[in-house]
Amino acid sequence: MIPLRLHLRNFLSYRGSVTVELTDLGLACLSGENGAGKSALLDAMTWAIWGESRAPRDIELISLGETESEVTFEFQMGQREYRVMRRRTQSRHTLEFDARSPGQTNWLPIGGDAIKDTQERIIQEIRLDYPTFANSAFLRQGQADLFTQNKPSERKRILAEILDLSGYDALADEARQARRTRTQRLDNIQAQIGRIDLQLATRHEKEVQLAELDDEVRQSEERLGVLGKAIDSMRDRLSSAEMAESVLERTNIRIGRLKQQADEISAARNKAAADHASLQKLVGNEKTIAAALEDRRAWRKQADDLSSVLSARQPLLARKQEIERDIRQAASDLERQRALLRQSIETQRGQLKDLDEKAGAAKGLSESLAANQKRLAEQPALYTDLQRVQDTLTELTGENTSLRSRMKDIQSRIASLDEGAATCPVCRRPLGEGDHGHIHEEWTSEGKALGDAFRSNKQKIDTLNDELKVIRRRIQELDELARATAGIEANLGQLESDISKREAIEASIAEAEKNEATLAKSLSTDSFLPNGRSELLEIEKQLANLPYDEAAHAEARKNSQDLERVEREYQQLERAKSELESRETQIEELGVRLDELSKELKEAEEDAAGLAKSLEGIAEVRTQHQIASKEREKLGASLAEMEGSRGGLRRQLEELDEMEKEQAALKEESRTLSAEADAYGELTTAFGRNGIQAMVIENVLPELEDEANRILSRMTTKQLEVMFRTTREAVSSDSTIETLDIIIRDESGRRPYQMFSGGEAFRINFAIRVALSKLLARRAGASVDTLIIDEGFGTQDQHGRDGLVEAIQSVTRDFALILVITHVDELRYQFPHRIEVVKTDAGSRATLV
Repeated sequence: MIPLRLHLRNFLSYRGSVTVELTDLGLACLSGENGAGKSALLDAMTWAIWGESRAPRDIELISLGETESEVTFEFQMGQREYRVMRRRTQSRHTLEFDARSPGQTNWLPIGGDAIKDTQERIIQEIRLDYPTFANSAFLRQGQADLFTQNKPSERKRILAEILDLSGYDALADEARQARRTRTQRLDNIQAQIGRIDLQLATRHEKEVQLAELDDEVRQSEERLGVLGKAIDSMRDRLSSAEMAESVLERTNIRIGRLKQQADEISAARNKAAADHASLQKLVGNEKTIAAALEDRRAWRKQADDLSSVLSARQPLLARKQEIERDIRQAASDLERQRALLRQSIETQRGQLKDLDEKAGAAKGLSESLAANQKRLAEQPALYTDLQRVQDTLTELTGENTSLRSRMKDIQSRIASLDEGAATCPVCRRPLGEGDHGHIHEEWTSEGKALGDAFRSNKQKIDTLNDELKVIRRRIQELDELARATAGIEANLGQLESDISKREAIEASIAEAEKNEATLAKSLSTDSFLPNGRSELLEIEKQLANLPYDEAAHAEARKNSQDLERVEREYQQLERAKSELESRETQIEELGVRLDELSKELKEAEEDAAGLAKSLEGIAEVRTQHQIASKEREKLGASLAEMEGSRGGLRRQLEELDEMEKEQAALKEESRTLSAEADAYGELTTAFGRNGIQAMVIENVLPELEDEANRILSRMTTKQLEVMFRTTREAVSSDSTIETLDIIIRDESGRRPYQMFSGGEAFRINFAIRVALSKLLARRAGASVDTLIIDEGFGTQDQHGRDGLVEAIQSVTRDFALILVITHVDELRYQFPHRIEVVKTDAGSRATLV
């Protein structure tokens, strides 16, 4: 993976958009003050690819005061270029992954549908996860010992990742799963065999139960035969009795029906006699009813005549009311139109008044706009002055940095001279008599000249900083004035647009006043709706030709309704004349029918008495039959239950025979599964971390030791050597334990890594980590072409620093890019390329020097 370009937007201390070009750097350093944002650039790379950084949460990567952060990282692997873009807002996280082949200009998306899928595709393409990268090619600040301080088992896991031994893990998992499947099946088979043994133990008991049931069934069948004969005999006697009971029941029902009919006929004859008397009384009032009927008919004719007149008047009255309502509605509509016109006139006159006020306001805004535009003409000159001051400050700051370094060098040489050195600290020749004083004076004079130049520059820098503050304050004031001016221009445009509407409003007022005068005249002269008014006069004439007396009409209706009962009485009279003779005939016929029913009732009662005598003693026979039937039913149910139990026992014995066959087959299968489970257990151990993988790791450790020791030899005068130990003896037994311990050997002997000081420990860490990176590049198949070293030089003495630089330079051919982060001033000039990181008021900035 060779970095090409890094683009940040609102990421940590990098506000706005910042792009860092990394193409063809080879060996470079990131330099700058502590907190300037050097490590943030590495955070941007690891966050873009793996979503990993020093921040505990992605939301904390967004610059303070901003709402979203974005990193785009372009890198090369082999002949193909890749681009990863990761964006984080307050509520959303997005990830894009693109690629392009040589000669192409357009990027082709190759990510997945979801962030998880895209992340897996990235790791698949670069063949490197973050823990392996962090333990090999990335020496993060404060985590240079991440590999060496890990537990032995974790070191083994990292080496396994580097050596791409995941295939053995997959084989081990498959063997483990196969063994687990067979073990589970074996456990199930053993449980089945145990359950079958329990079932087979019940065979003798079931055979005894079956013999006992056979005896009970035989005895029950004999008893059922005896009961059947007795029940058949009693059933014949009960059958004859049931026929007699049925006849008796029908006879009693007939007696009851005859008595009911006799009662009904007697009641009907009494009622016919009462109706006959009432009809005779009604026929006696025939003359009185006829006179009242004539009065009723006269009053009804008078009411009908007046109703005809009223029917003729009602349509005319309804139309009259409708026309009068239309006239009132039309007048109301005209009044409402007049009111709306008057309201519109008043509103538009108010608008004219507002336009007069807006004309005055527009004049004032025009004057303010002209004054502001005159002041804004100063902006270009201010930006020119700002650039001039910033460039001068950068030049003076760089010059003072060089002066400070030279002064420190002179101070070091003077101190060495003051210590009485016999040779010149610069040319290494022996010093003669008087040379000390001469050299001391020369260097002191040179140091004073450098100090004067440094202080002069410092005064200029202070003056320029004051000037810079004044320019920035003035620019800020003009920016605020520009925003205010834009608001004035917008308000002035709106006012001029409104003022242009004055003529249209005045014309609208004139038209509305004309229409209001026309409506007023129409209302005052009643000239609206002329057709309706003519029709109203004609209707009033027609009503005068149809006189109507409402009181006379009411009296006729009342008298007609009061005599309405006479109609019913007359109808009753007519019916009474025709019904008198039929009532007399009905009374005579009902008497004859009543005599016939009395004779028939007596005969039925005699038949019922004879049937009741023939049924004496049948209750005892019925009781005995019920007892015998219940006993037979109970015995039959018991026999059926015994038959069911006997059949169940026979089936169970047959199932036990089948179980014996099944048990034999299961025992044979268990022997096969046991052998297979043992074989897969051995394969699991062989493919596991302590099997073939441990052997592979043990074979590559000498190569890792040689590479680490080669790098160590360049960084220290001490003869430090790294050794890896893969086994050690157990404390509590004579066995050995698989491990991956780091042992360091120097002139004092062998010591664990943890016993070395900070500077020595860093050199050891660096050597092992670089060796891991090279091992990863050669063996794992991943394209690890970049080595990143974040700090670490501060723990070294001058000799150690020189050794580290030499060691870094010695591996430049193994990596396409080595990026070193440092804030030690004298080291940054030892690298051919330098990315200077500074923190400004607008955020961190990175410049390639």
